[in-house]
Amino acid sequence: MTEYTTSVSKGGCQIQAKQPLAEGTRFIFEMYAKKGAAPVEIGGRVTRCVPSPEPDLWEIGIAYVPSDGKREALER
Repeated sequence: MTEYTTSVSKGGCQIQAKQPLAEGTRFIFEMYAKKGAAPVEIGGRVTRCVPSPEPDLWEIGIAYVPSDGKREALER
């Protein structure tokens, strides 16, 4: 799935998605900060999923679950 963030912080991010995800769902995703820059691969856990004010979209809150060595890359 490819989605875009609507909010990014040190602890997590929010995306708008076409499909809901159950709270607690864990996954690995890639974050791109700049075009052409290497992505940061980071673990995530869904903390909330609610219908968006926009039709047919879901607002999904994701907490980062970085593995050892990934936290530094995420901070950058």
